[in-house]
Amino acid sequence: MLKSISLMAKDIASHIGSQTTQEEPTTLTGKFVKKAKQLNAMAKGTFEEKPKTPSIDNQAESLVDAQHRLEFALGERLALDVAYRPISLQQHIIPLLEEDNNLRDYKIVTLDSGHGGIVGNILIPSSHNNAARVYVNFRGTDSHTAATFHLDLEHCAGEESFHRHLPQIMKQINQAIAEASGSEEREVELIISGHSLGSALSQYCLNATMLFSALHLKTALEEKQVDSDTQELIGNIQENFKQYLLKQYCLKRQEIALEDYRYFSRISTFKINSWSTIGVSNAVEHSTNVLADILKLNGKNIIGRFLRNTLDIVSKLGEGNSLSSCNADVTYLEIEDRSLNLNRSALAGAITGIASGMLLGGVPGIIIGGATAVYNGLRPLHLAHGDCNFGKYGELLVGKQYRIFSNETLLGKRKIAEISEDKLTVFQKPVLYKAKSLLKQAGNVGSEFKKSATVGIVEVIKAVDRSVEKTVRIGCKK
Repeated sequence: MLKSISLMAKDIASHIGSQTTQEEPTTLTGKFVKKAKQLNAMAKGTFEEKPKTPSIDNQAESLVDAQHRLEFALGERLALDVAYRPISLQQHIIPLLEEDNNLRDYKIVTLDSGHGGIVGNILIPSSHNNAARVYVNFRGTDSHTAATFHLDLEHCAGEESFHRHLPQIMKQINQAIAEASGSEEREVELIISGHSLGSALSQYCLNATMLFSALHLKTALEEKQVDSDTQELIGNIQENFKQYLLKQYCLKRQEIALEDYRYFSRISTFKINSWSTIGVSNAVEHSTNVLADILKLNGKNIIGRFLRNTLDIVSKLGEGNSLSSCNADVTYLEIEDRSLNLNRSALAGAITGIASGMLLGGVPGIIIGGATAVYNGLRPLHLAHGDCNFGKYGELLVGKQYRIFSNETLLGKRKIAEISEDKLTVFQKPVLYKAKSLLKQAGNVGSEFKKSATVGIVEVIKAVDRSVEKTVRIGCKK
């Protein structure tokens, strides 16, 4: 008996003492100790599973993939950094490291949309920057800005509010294009970027700017009395989208006066950086696909750069993605971050949740323990949506598994179409749309109440101030 216990103790000691063992333990005790160590490491979040599939050797990437990596690194800076830059009166010029590794100065101005949830900025070349390029950057959902949550509750995130404030947004972009084009009337590159909710807003912006450019093309074709088919197609796109907005949101769009948007005719390149892409409506998807093909056939460059993480559920919302089926230059970067593991996180969350619950005990323990388990268990989903972390030159992509799909190949076209169709249909149920609408209405009521309460408090403070001032004046006279 003692001999058996002694052998077991030696066995346990040998397994615990070994730091890394390549061989699989053969004894029952050894297997038990190994599993216990793994569970302990999972709870601490330090356990790393061997990848089920061999990692992709990104160091042997082609020159094309290397260029894409630099493009995506710039897209990350625009969507997750520049879009959130605070703009002060003292500093309105910022340096931007662009995809050609040149540092250029841009004037940064606030995007004045007229809606508290549609927030962002516009970059215009500074006086000593000769680049004819305009950047429009939209912010995503901001936990400090309630109005952005209001946008998330719309039929497709931000669609209704964006198109209600479209004239104000487009006029400001039109002015930025005029400034970048200058008196030489140079052709301008327009780059639109956004992450999460901002990615949806950037897709609406891309659709609108391409439509204005197409309408200028239609006018030019009418004057030359050529290509009546293209004229008719552009007119149909405009009318169909107008009818969609009327039916879906009771939104009557005013007739577009092209004179107010005349500088959109100077755009030579339309580019979108859509990060953690939220899907848009089928109407927007179809419109951008057709407009992209029309403009490309008439000499414009249409470029789409989209990013998704395989664990990101948010990218599965909506009905489809822009530029999903067209002849534009479209590339997707699909990331599978090795540091994120949902199974491991769920186990660690369960362990920490149970520990928290047992420590507190009773009903509070159940509530806090459950919340802890859910938060820790779903943490990879949150990180997959918000934490891209490519590095200044995209060098940190080496630590991630990623694949690049381009619509220049048949396989890439098929994959891009699959990604666009890979949506959670459960969120498209009428009952959920109704629930979102009710939540939005409740938010409107809350917003109005807050506004009224604020006005009331201000009036009370003013009344008190007037009373004190009156009392002081009477005291001074005495």
